[in-house]
Amino acid sequence: MTKGDTDNEQECSSESNEGVPMVNLTVNIGIVTGEERRALEDYIDARRFTQRKSYDEYYIDSGNLELDLSISDLMILAERFKVIVNYDSVELSSMY
Repeated sequence: MTKGDTDNEQECSSESNEGVPMVNLTVNIGIVTGEERRALEDYIDARRFTQRKSYDEYYIDSGNLELDLSISDLMILAERFKVIVNYDSVELSSMY
């Protein structure tokens, strides 16, 4: 490995950390529990949730969302939801 190879590797690694790409997120969940809502609020605007009657359950306005999500974010979401990564989008659905 030459000095030029080392410099090239450093440039590539710094480029990959510069910006997080926008992700088209499709939410395929009709009703979520209050616990799931609180987990999603870190990523989805709270105004997209509507409480279902007087229960601790919520409907989600599930149109396509453009979000900044990192691999870490997707891994956190995958702990509670089924996350499917497609070529140009990410689908989020209930585990059950």
